[in-house]
Amino acid sequence: MIALAGAAATYARDGYEVFADGIVGPWLFDPWRAAAAEHDLDLRYILLMPDEATAVARGTARTEPGAMTDDAVIRTMWGHFRTFASDPANVVDTTGQTLDETLAAVRAGLAAGQYRLA
Repeated sequence: MIALAGAAATYARDGYEVFADGIVGPWLFDPWRAAAAEHDLDLRYILLMPDEATAVARGTARTEPGAMTDDAVIRTMWGHFRTFASDPANVVDTTGQTLDETLAAVRAGLAAGQYRLA
């Protein structure tokens, strides 16, 4: 995570808009905060969080080779994100949303200055 945050910071510092997509829970924020502070960057965090049933349905429907489809693992990860919940202002409830609706909500929030990670 230190390497990923450092690489993202390097690109952002050089003027690129950077999005890191992956499983980054609040328990992994320290490297991101450190890299943003070192380079005086605007750090945002968006947690796309559907309800548990939706997360399991979406996860078990994946068809890409190597995709995580084990419902027990998906439920465990979903639970971790609920247990270690970040600020509700950083959470987008994607339950019932299409990909386009989620993208529109994220774009609108970013444009409005939301999702800052202190």
